[in-house]
Amino acid sequence: MSRIFISYRRSDAPAEVGRICDYLENEFGRESIFVDVDAIDIGDDFRDRIQEAVGQCQILLAVIGKNWLHAKDAAGRRRLENPADWVRLEIETALNRNVRVIPVLLDGVEMPPLDDLPKTLQPLAYRNAARVRHSPDFHRDMERVLEVIKRTLASLPEPSTPLPILTPEALLTRGRENYEAKKYEEVIANCDQALRLNPDYADAYNGRGAAKYALGDKQGAIADYDEALRINPDDAKAYNNRGNAKSALGDKQGAISDYDEALRINPDDAKAYNNRGAAKSDSGNQQGAITDYDEALRINPNNAIAYSNSGLAKSALGDKQGAIADYDEALRINPDDANAYNNRGNAKSALGDKQGAISDCNQALRLNPDFAIAYSNRGAAKSDLGDNQGAIADYDQILRLNPDDADTYYNRGLAKSDLGDQQGAITDFRRAAKIYEQQGSTEDYKDALDRLKELE
Repeated sequence: MSRIFISYRRSDAPAEVGRICDYLENEFGRESIFVDVDAIDIGDDFRDRIQEAVGQCQILLAVIGKNWLHAKDAAGRRRLENPADWVRLEIETALNRNVRVIPVLLDGVEMPPLDDLPKTLQPLAYRNAARVRHSPDFHRDMERVLEVIKRTLASLPEPSTPLPILTPEALLTRGRENYEAKKYEEVIANCDQALRLNPDYADAYNGRGAAKYALGDKQGAIADYDEALRINPDDAKAYNNRGNAKSALGDKQGAISDYDEALRINPDDAKAYNNRGAAKSDSGNQQGAITDYDEALRINPNNAIAYSNSGLAKSALGDKQGAIADYDEALRINPDDANAYNNRGNAKSALGDKQGAISDCNQALRLNPDFAIAYSNRGAAKSDLGDNQGAIADYDQILRLNPDDADTYYNRGLAKSDLGDQQGAITDFRRAAKIYEQQGSTEDYKDALDRLKELE
């Protein structure tokens, strides 16, 4: 079984690789070395054989000559930019399998800069490289390489069972594990590799779209969901996910259309009802949103998010008591939902229950001590009760978290003014006015100036 895989570009350094291979064979035996030209039998699938060999090896030597980085194809494009380039695939596979990768730099070649490598190969730039020169230095340099290889092999168990070829399904499973670990760049690399093996793998497009969404590339996510739906037009999950991406970009109507399709395919998709309700709410259709949240709760009566969203929609319609009832249910299901406490506090405050609002904000801040909105709401409730000093303490916390919050400077200025701290109020109103002006908030800027005129 091959234990050492030699990755190289034929147009780059075939003679040097031949010498390196002969040197290693003398030490470890021919059966321990995999070089594509010699180790692939006639009739073997080149792609599967390389995947299998990389998967079984314990060390990969990435031999880098003068033309390795900038080698071009017949169309004049850099080969490394092609996801199907087999040198790239060999190293990607080794990196994905946590195989020890040793760059071998030939005759004065420097390590490729990070920014010149595709993202999936960028971990290579952090690997300590060996240098191998022509004679008379070749043997001395190769002895150093041999020592590294021997130490590495000695620290690893002798391979017994050959590792399976990485199938598209296995790659997607690895991608899901990386997604759970929030390693989104690695998810994209896993899905890229799966799609090279099966270009019509809809689940891989879905997985890559989810990773791009998590990284903030909403347009890239939509493009992947488009591909998933081209392959499988009845993929309710792809419609739902594409709707989420469109909604995040502000295309609420496009999002609603996608949720409609998801629900046509699967009328019992509680997530799609909840997401469509959120898009309707953002579009101002609160009653339609409530109807969707009701459907989500019919399907899943323990959906805390649907209760919370329903509470927001009811509150926007002025039904504060109905909102409070929904937040109560959300907190019964999930007692650690800081947002639900904060929103219930807002509804209580609107009904005049300032102490109840403060109590709910206390709970929200217990769960999330850096919850700026909860500090703001608690400060407003304290101010309404005449506790301006307590309100100022809350506004101080907000400005600790966000030193450029103009509204908080304004509100703290009001509280200081009520306490008779005229100079402190002037300082805060000036700061608020400056930020409002920078933000282009004309009305707020004028209001802050009016407050200053009253005090100066």
